[in-house]
Amino acid sequence: MGVWPMQKAGPAVRAYRETLDRIDPDLRYELSELIEALDGWYDKWHGKQGIPWWRKDTSIFVVVG
Repeated sequence: MGVWPMQKAGPAVRAYRETLDRIDPDLRYELSELIEALDGWYDKWHGKQGIPWWRKDTSIFVVVG
C-alpha cells in the first residue's frame, strides 16, 4: 500500500519513462503499469486544479503480487 502526492506524479512519470529501457526486463511490465496509472491520475488531477471544490491531491494504491 502506498500514498502518492499528485504534484509529484507528473515529474515521476517523466523520469520513469526516460529510464524504462534501463530497468531490469523482468520489472518493465510492472513499471509500465505504474507509469500508466500515475499518468492517468495526474492528468485528472492537473485538469481539475482550478475547480474550487476539487481537493484530491493524493492517490492511495495497493500493489499486489
